[in-house]
Amino acid sequence: MTTNKVDDNAVNNLFLKVLFFSGLTGLLFGLSNATWQVSVETGQVLAGLVKYPLDNPFYIYHMKAFTIVNHISALLLRLNLSERFLSFVISGILGMVSFQALSILILAISRSVFAALFGVILIYLANYVGDGAVYPIWLLGQPHTYGIIGLSFVVLTIALIGAGMYRPALFCLGLAPCVHFSLGMWTIFIIAVASLFQIGFTKEIVRKYYAYFLAGMIIFVGLFSYQLYLIHQLPKFDHGTINQYFDSYIKYWGSHQRKLFWDFASAETRFKRFGILFCIYSIIMSFFCLRLYKDIKPLQLLFRIIMTWGILSLIFGFITQLPPENMPKILLMLMPGRYLNLSNLVITACLFAALTNEQNKQYVVNYNIFVIFLIFS
Repeated sequence: MTTNKVDDNAVNNLFLKVLFFSGLTGLLFGLSNATWQVSVETGQVLAGLVKYPLDNPFYIYHMKAFTIVNHISALLLRLNLSERFLSFVISGILGMVSFQALSILILAISRSVFAALFGVILIYLANYVGDGAVYPIWLLGQPHTYGIIGLSFVVLTIALIGAGMYRPALFCLGLAPCVHFSLGMWTIFIIAVASLFQIGFTKEIVRKYYAYFLAGMIIFVGLFSYQLYLIHQLPKFDHGTINQYFDSYIKYWGSHQRKLFWDFASAETRFKRFGILFCIYSIIMSFFCLRLYKDIKPLQLLFRIIMTWGILSLIFGFITQLPPENMPKILLMLMPGRYLNLSNLVITACLFAALTNEQNKQYVVNYNIFVIFLIFS
């Protein structure tokens, strides 16, 4: 028992060191590529620094955009931080979380500190982040706070699960909807489905660490309740007017809701988009990695999550093929095609990690497959 505790402490210290150094590296990259962040705009409105008429569309947007990042921005602005300085801070945090997510994912699979710290820099500098089929993938250096922090935070959550760091993993899982509502809820759903294939193992994890998940959920529920209170004060509009504006937006500007696989109107087939192909590739990769790491339960769960995510994201993407007027608006608002992005982002990190793992050196052919993947990506 003592030996196991010593080994566990050594492994935890290893992951904490990688979290620190990768986070510091990402922070520096984020600061060096800092730009204005959209969350600061919403923070200005929540803090009462920028006033709009109650029925102004921008005011309604800002009051309905839910993420803990906006509320933290509002708090810091109330404490007299400047918008410029706050944008620097958020830009740095985006880089930090993105680098931590990928480095922990690599370390969980490769068990190599060098591979974890070098790999994430390689992925960033070479831009091996996949291809966003309908929604772009960035790690840092862009003003689009929500998309970047949402995807990176979710990757960090599943990476912590694969690393066996269940306390922070379950806390992040509970907090995920507070960071990005739709991606966070999707993550909880995907992990629940994937856990069904390792029900005994996951029940043991939940039994031991459920309090951490509840702690994250309590923060989410509390902040979401406050957001609903703010939304309740907004003026009400009739559904006919809302549907008219929404349908026009989808028809003329909704690039994130465009058809994922094919478009009859333009006679365009999109099956060969790299974002879709990489998602399929991630499913195949996960299948083989499940066989490769059949004796390591945390990695088994990690690759089941990635496989389940890829399969269900492709199925969910078929919603975009339906006529917009015949489906609930909430489904289009979720941007079904964006859920392929996690499969795209993790695939290079997973392959790099698997091929730098000491136990896999005998699989020389896999190195050639990886090189081919890098060339075509």
